[in-house]
Amino acid sequence: MAEQWVVHPNRYATEPGTGDNGRYRSVSAGERPPALCRARVALPPALAAFGDAAGSVTFEDSRWRLVVCGARTFAAKHSNGGDVLPPFGFQMKGRWMWWDGTTTDTSILDGPDAVSHVRRYLHELFPGSSDIEVSDRR
Repeated sequence: MAEQWVVHPNRYATEPGTGDNGRYRSVSAGERPPALCRARVALPPALAAFGDAAGSVTFEDSRWRLVVCGARTFAAKHSNGGDVLPPFGFQMKGRWMWWDGTTTDTSILDGPDAVSHVRRYLHELFPGSSDIEVSDRR
């Protein structure tokens, strides 16, 4: 599914006061796909203050790729300059390169073991986490 970006028409308006004042308003492109991929992380003590009342944070979206991206972004933002695990994976010249140094021809996120790969990545991304719940409703 291709992503669609929608910019409010006022963003580029030239009439005084309708868009040239630096204001930006986003407009929804429609309903967002349901969050079928979910990971809830009980944060380690050093990060617990950045979570909810229970010291946890939930990452969810329609694809695992966005879940792990959100988790890594959260870890990088709150790590106080510490080392953060490399990105989960990317594709280069037709091969998938993964954070643990492995390579594959197809995405491990499309296979039956996607949940276990995500769980392992999150355990390494948040060392000291007391609990990580991962669910896939696809």
